[in-house]
Amino acid sequence: MSPPRIELRPPPNRGFLQGYPGIPASETRPEAHLSGAIAVQIPSSKGVEAAWLRVEMCKTETLPRGESWKELIGQGPVDVWTAGADGSGWATLTTVCAWHSLQRQCPFRLRIPERLPPTLSLEKGGGITYKLIASLKVRLKKGLMRKELYETVVQDVRDIVLEKHEQHSTWPIYNVPEEFEAHEGAYHATLYRHRRAYAPTDELDVRVIVMAQTPKPAKLKSITVGVRQTVTFFHDTQQASRPNDQRSIMLVSKSKSLRKKIQPGEYFLQDMSLVIPKNHTIMSVNTAKHIEVSHSLRVLIQMDKTTITLDRIHMLISGFMPNVSTAAIARIGPVPALDVLPESNPHAVRADTTVFVPDETARLPEVLPGVDASPVPAPPPANAAIYMDEHVPFPNFGQNDAEFLGTPTPRRHVTAPQEAELVPPNAMPVVHMRPGDIYPTDPMASPSRNSMSSHAYSGSGAGHIRALSASSIHGSFDMAPGQRPVSVFMEPPGSTAAPYRTSRTFPSAEQEKVRLFEQARAEAAHFQSQMESGVSFPDPAPPILVDGEYDQAGGVPIHTSTRDAPGSSHAAAEPVSLSEKEQLRRYQEAQDAVAQHLQAQEAPVSATSESSPSPFLTKSEQRAMEEKSQLQSHYAQMNAEASAPAPAPTETQAPAASTSDPPPRPPKVPLP
Repeated sequence: MSPPRIELRPPPNRGFLQGYPGIPASETRPEAHLSGAIAVQIPSSKGVEAAWLRVEMCKTETLPRGESWKELIGQGPVDVWTAGADGSGWATLTTVCAWHSLQRQCPFRLRIPERLPPTLSLEKGGGITYKLIASLKVRLKKGLMRKELYETVVQDVRDIVLEKHEQHSTWPIYNVPEEFEAHEGAYHATLYRHRRAYAPTDELDVRVIVMAQTPKPAKLKSITVGVRQTVTFFHDTQQASRPNDQRSIMLVSKSKSLRKKIQPGEYFLQDMSLVIPKNHTIMSVNTAKHIEVSHSLRVLIQMDKTTITLDRIHMLISGFMPNVSTAAIARIGPVPALDVLPESNPHAVRADTTVFVPDETARLPEVLPGVDASPVPAPPPANAAIYMDEHVPFPNFGQNDAEFLGTPTPRRHVTAPQEAELVPPNAMPVVHMRPGDIYPTDPMASPSRNSMSSHAYSGSGAGHIRALSASSIHGSFDMAPGQRPVSVFMEPPGSTAAPYRTSRTFPSAEQEKVRLFEQARAEAAHFQSQMESGVSFPDPAPPILVDGEYDQAGGVPIHTSTRDAPGSSHAAAEPVSLSEKEQLRRYQEAQDAVAQHLQAQEAPVSATSESSPSPFLTKSEQRAMEEKSQLQSHYAQMNAEASAPAPAPTETQAPAASTSDPPPRPPKVPLP
């Protein structure tokens, strides 16, 4: 009799592996498991005698030299069907299971533990593999008369590829900034990185800050950054004399020659960038028993004749591409074990500004207007009006700041103070450093671990090193007397805005015009108040020339005002007292008018255009033309009279110089 056949079948339109290995179950996410059915095909309609039908999952770890270890996953094989209570008896499979005479399917479900290592493939046949095995123990007859019985086990094996989803490089727990320090004599180096998990083709960015506390300038020769991959094979523990095999290679390395001189106490900043290669890169494995794959970051800094080494900085290399990890995390949903909380992340940036409160009599108000808060114990009474001024906006305080001061946390939105009111100039300095810059500071000062980690590194571009605590840097700055820091975390700068710079509202065009008008009017009033009482300004009305009145000494026409009263101090026949500056201005206008008139007579002009004023002339030009015509008639009369006491002025004749200083010119006042 031929033995029966069994076949492992996955669920319809799905695979054997269900769920996400390495991710715990939740209300919306099932646990990782293997599910399917076992199909048994019996060649005879009478059935077959069987003892049990089992399914199991087996893990095999194989070393490149050929050694292998097999291990059953879970508590052992899972019985899908048994002949007796303990599986020791025999029964006909069709009668006991009430199966069809030819074929029957039996479903199964196997749980996958979370700590299993992923499927791994190494060179020379080494690696980690998983198999799903279904077994059926039957008793058959053989021989000529079919009286002899023999027992056999029929199996069906399927390969299972296990992918661990907790190794995605985009989980928040792996994207926490870290810093590492190393000292070598008088040299100090600090390394910053913004995450510790990477995928193939990812860019690894690090920032290195070097400081030398030497009596003379130090020379920074070069900085080398590399990623090392180490594969370790653990042999059987019974063979203690045989050592473990370890193979280490450098996946990628980059060196930069600098040759910079660093003065004592100065900081030098340098950014380095690497790309994780796709070839020859093995995912990190640390949960297997006989195979371990680890990755580490190594940084070498050459200073004079000293080498500063930062080695064995652990990092994780994922087996998923970045786009695959992003899509998988979106399908998986939130996982508390892999999501880092803001409270547990020491490098998280708080959006609270730093405010300095005088120690004398100042404290925050217990309850803000419009905020319901129960009274709490407060410090001694103080004047809270310094924060409630209508011209000074109330500063932003975080929850921890208010608890530190013993006051309830404000729950309403308040406006951040202006730049001048935000931080005193000597309170919290900001160090702007670009890659390759050298920042001078006190020789005994050193950047703090907590102060520089959250702000010293932000991408591969220009970064900032921000001092977050007064006790972090010794000797770098001194706080103003009578002030203490309320919060040591500052508002992080934007990509284009300067640190501590708040948004400002610019005035409109109308507001600017009003401001300039008020400013000009105030300047004019101030100028006029400082002038002497005897100073008089010229009459803005156009003057009228009187024939026969002419200044013989200076050659300037004499004008009289038609608005003078008969009883005034100025007689009608007496000349008006004009300043030297006003006389010079009128004389020059008269000369320009005569020159224009002479040019107009030479050019052919029609009678209509000469009689009628041009519509394109301004009022001042029209007045000049009128004065020109009056001067022409006056000059003609003077030429006709030979007995005139004074000749007519020429163009080259200049007015008599005056020894008195003219009063200053009043400022321009805008016309209404």
